[in-house]
Amino acid sequence: MTSITLGALAAELRAELHGASDLVLRGVRHDSRQVQAGDLFVAISGQKHEGARFLPDAAARGAVAVLSDRRLETSLPQLVVANVRWALAQAAAQVYGDPTRRLRSLGITGTNGKTTTSWMIDAILRASGAQTALVGTVQTRLPQEERAAAMTTPEADDLMRFCCRALEQGSEFLTMEVSSHALALHRVDGVHFEVGAFSNLTPDHLDFHGDMESYGRAKARLITDLAPAHSVVNIDDPFVRRVAAEARGQLWTCSLSGRPEAALRVLEWGESLEEGLWAEVESPQGALTLRAPYVGRHNLENLLLAVGSVMALGFEREAILRALPMLPPVPGRLQRVPNTLGFSAIVDYAHTPDALARVLEALRPTTAGRLFLVFGCGGDRDRSKRPLMGEVAARDADLVIVTSDNPRSEDPESILRAIEGGMGTMPKLQESGWEAAERGYLCMADRRQAIARAVAALRPGDSVLVAGKGHEDYQILGSERVPFSDTQELAQALLARQERGA
Repeated sequence: MTSITLGALAAELRAELHGASDLVLRGVRHDSRQVQAGDLFVAISGQKHEGARFLPDAAARGAVAVLSDRRLETSLPQLVVANVRWALAQAAAQVYGDPTRRLRSLGITGTNGKTTTSWMIDAILRASGAQTALVGTVQTRLPQEERAAAMTTPEADDLMRFCCRALEQGSEFLTMEVSSHALALHRVDGVHFEVGAFSNLTPDHLDFHGDMESYGRAKARLITDLAPAHSVVNIDDPFVRRVAAEARGQLWTCSLSGRPEAALRVLEWGESLEEGLWAEVESPQGALTLRAPYVGRHNLENLLLAVGSVMALGFEREAILRALPMLPPVPGRLQRVPNTLGFSAIVDYAHTPDALARVLEALRPTTAGRLFLVFGCGGDRDRSKRPLMGEVAARDADLVIVTSDNPRSEDPESILRAIEGGMGTMPKLQESGWEAAERGYLCMADRRQAIARAVAALRPGDSVLVAGKGHEDYQILGSERVPFSDTQELAQALLARQERGA
């Protein structure tokens, strides 16, 4: 970590300076509650809070200057910029010594697959003996610490402090999930990416971005505006294929459908529940036979992106191939819940129409009987995807229980009705005797009851998927965050059935 004067930072940001230019800054904070003596406080105008309101609190805690997009009524020295979020990212990088110049950083974006791909990359790097840092939806991980993640991609100042700790603990590589929100809000604009990977684009977060083009352009910033040395892209996705022409640095293209122009292309592949995936792949390092302990076409896409990313870093095929069979499971991603009843019980984070379709597609070949699905949609989030999720459920599952996810401030029943709007001709069943049905759906707002009801109906050969929350260990009901784990609830329901002797 280094220090910089306010005047030097003003020059870097092309900011208006009001106050002492020789003031030395010790840190950067956007959250007044975390301000320490010597910090620059960044007053962000957000969707919920006006950052300038918290300036007195920041000053009381030791802030020595403020960064804002307008002059504020304060005695503290000020920097005024046009884009305060961009300036936050640049200021954090400068004040904390530009730590990502000393880390080999990889960013992964896309609607689906970010978490699994980043875990694959991190595991390959660690299997080769590297010290790594990981940032993502499930957790942040350093060589000497692990923490549950508060958000997929942290705010810029939090991210730079994390990178400093990564260097202090000996990390050589940083693998990061990069959300569309982070890209749109400039959280990663201070990161020097060696590799930027873009997996796919399907509907999500349209409440924030407005439309698919805006959403896609936000994602594309990782491989265009942020100028990584290498861009690794899935050209089977139409949008990704289009923006790949704008990618910066060396382009590494991947294709599961065998596109002849792809640098990494799958010639043949297969899977089994017992042995996982295998694939014959042409690559810049010659022919490869990939084997990994996952199932599903979507996971093969993730695997291609991961292999392409580590090849872009300069890793050789032998090191990659040795690591793949030992890749770890990802919490809440096609996570199997063990039981002695012989049922296939799975938890997955799938919370978009495309992700749900991919997981159901992966489970269908391994299900001899009926495929059950328990799922819902989050409240106060993109409402347009609710009927689309219902459409996927009705098309790809046999028996469905539509339930609550995180309803937040919305009426759970209204969310269920919106999902029902996409269920089409799938029959709505009565609770009495529905277990004998081969096809149809129920609505049940209580998620715990919904999971238990699905498990109670299972017959030999059936599978049940509980989708939407994955690794999360809470449920948001109104303004209250209550403990709730799909994995634990599913395990308890299976145990209860076992104890009943059924």
